[in-house]
Amino acid sequence: MNAHAPGARNQSTIEENLHIASRFDLTGLPAMVAHVRKDLRTLDAELRELPSAFALRSVTAKCQADVRGAEYDADPRAD
Repeated sequence: MNAHAPGARNQSTIEENLHIASRFDLTGLPAMVAHVRKDLRTLDAELRELPSAFALRSVTAKCQADVRGAEYDADPRAD
C-alpha cells in the first residue's frame, strides 16, 4: 500500500492510537461510565423536582406585590 494513500495514513493513525491506549489501564472505564450515568440520572430527577421558572417568577411577583401592598395576579403558567 502506498504510504501516501489515505487508507495507509488511517491505518497508521489507528495503530499509533492503539499503541498509546495500551499504556493506560482502561479496565475501570466501564464502571466509571456507569457511575457517571447514575449520577446524571439522579441529577435529572432532582432537577425535575425544582419549581419551574414560571413558578419562581410568580412567587417573586407575589412577594414584590406584598411589599408594595399591591394586588397580585398569579401567572397561569406557574401551575
